[in-house]
Amino acid sequence: MTPRVGGQEGDCGNFNSDPSDDRTGLAVSGNECLFHHLTPVRPSPDHDIEECKTQDPTKYHLALKTCHATDEDVEHEGSAKYGCVFDVCFAGPQYAAQDAAM
Repeated sequence: MTPRVGGQEGDCGNFNSDPSDDRTGLAVSGNECLFHHLTPVRPSPDHDIEECKTQDPTKYHLALKTCHATDEDVEHEGSAKYGCVFDVCFAGPQYAAQDAAM
């Protein structure tokens, strides 16, 4: 982020290279807060490919095809093909192209 004309304040400082006048860590008063409703953070359940394979075989086989993978390719959680199949199963096929680019 670049400094704004006339100055600015925020958690990242004011870009004047003087850390003593940065407000990092200070709370924003209620009338200045832009977020009036907090969204609770809930942990998501852990997923694995076996869940996709057993609960939605059609999606699993589509993920294999989309990722050019076989059952053997996804036996090891650390493999790139495992990551691709996991992403397609739980996030959608649009992520296969991103996985292929890695």
